[in-house]
Amino acid sequence: MNNQGTTKKTLPNYIIWLLVFFWPIGLYLLYTHMTSDKTDLMRNSKILKNFGIGFFIFGAISTVSFLVRLDEFGISANILYIFFAISFAVGGFMMIRLSQRKMLMAQRYRKYIAQIVNQDKRSLNDIAFALEIEYPEVVSDLEKMIELGFFTNAYIDEKSRSIVLPDLLPNDKDDHIRVVRCSSCGGNNKLAANKPPICEYCDSALA
Repeated sequence: MNNQGTTKKTLPNYIIWLLVFFWPIGLYLLYTHMTSDKTDLMRNSKILKNFGIGFFIFGAISTVSFLVRLDEFGISANILYIFFAISFAVGGFMMIRLSQRKMLMAQRYRKYIAQIVNQDKRSLNDIAFALEIEYPEVVSDLEKMIELGFFTNAYIDEKSRSIVLPDLLPNDKDDHIRVVRCSSCGGNNKLAANKPPICEYCDSALA
């Protein structure tokens, strides 16, 4: 967890170039980049979705242009052109679908944070019941969240069927503490006067 502050992250240039010139690898790297960082994961999926829409529109326009001028190209050029156009349309469609998957993943993680942080639940059975998710799936999801760093030093206790994590919040009796809800992950943060306004769970800047 970064308590010193965050900087605005930008998409690496090599991913952008790969998306344009070799989209299968670029698409894989883009999705991996956006789901392996907890801060990026909890943000909206507009970047991936916008890339997808752009690719799909470009592919669709290219396909229509090809069909209109079908007689102007040779057989080999026709095959190459239609493959190029369709590949962009397919890539765009896949990006849109992946953006939806990323959005659903972020929504699910917000629900876990609401249960564990805001409602102070630790029992995995209670969490599974509240979210209407099977117990093994809850365990898998929380292990992934722990791996990504949402819950510092936390672990799953299979014997008690609970999530164990240290008390990350300051003492409520301190008059200088204020509660700030993260607009990205939804977690309640209790900030002391000298503490940087950074979310304890997703590392996003707090308003």
